[in-house]
Amino acid sequence: VLDFVLGDMTAALMLEPEVALQAQCTRAIGQAIGACGGGCLSGEQLAELAKALQQLMDDSDSRVESIVEQHLEDDEDDEEEDVSDEALESEDDLIEQIIFAIGKVLQAEPEAFSPHFDGLLRWFIDKLEPSEERVLASFHQRLGLAMIDDVVEITGAGSHKYIAEFMPHMLRYSRSETSEEVRQAALYGVGLCAEHGGPAFTPFVAEATETLLQALRNRDARDDDRESATDNAAASLGKIAQFHQVARPEEVWGAWLAYLPLQADV
Repeated sequence: VLDFVLGDMTAALMLEPEVALQAQCTRAIGQAIGACGGGCLSGEQLAELAKALQQLMDDSDSRVESIVEQHLEDDEDDEEEDVSDEALESEDDLIEQIIFAIGKVLQAEPEAFSPHFDGLLRWFIDKLEPSEERVLASFHQRLGLAMIDDVVEITGAGSHKYIAEFMPHMLRYSRSETSEEVRQAALYGVGLCAEHGGPAFTPFVAEATETLLQALRNRDARDDDRESATDNAAASLGKIAQFHQVARPEEVWGAWLAYLPLQADV
């Protein structure tokens, strides 16, 4: 069944002009691959799908930059502001569905997809570089972190080769004060890297532990807008202590226990 529909669905991604329909089609492809499981895709199909996803991502890049530039240039009224917000939400959903589809392909064909995946991953990594444009930066950073969180969670030990590149981004955005969504994704990702990163995570144990302790001890840690991120910091601290040797275990476990229970993100 997948052979019968995948070619047409992949071709449709390249032809469909509506972003919302692109997102729906991308999710349908991911769901179909997830249902069929391992060994369902040929090398040619993987290459064509990766090419289509890359094109979607590049096209989205151009549209998002245009939306943000227009937003900065115009004195927008409320209606125009709503249009810009809606357009960004559509692009956000598209990239989230691309992340979903990539995850399903990684689960089904981890080795065969690897050469294609590394190129797709670079798009997300590049989005984590600092940017002076606040709206664009927050949009890209959250999605970039969502992608690398999925990579670590899905590939497990296969993520070891990425940990050294992922962790500096995780730590930087764990300390960020510009977006709680971005900070939460980063704090969650630190725990995933601790759990699945094995010896590749060892060089980051000390800095990650200190970063998470600071998050728990922040006087605003339990504020409504920060508590979900802090819950993730606590969960990640526990994973570091569980899977790695920490310098001051009594202090680490004491801080972890003192923060419990998790209330906002359980």
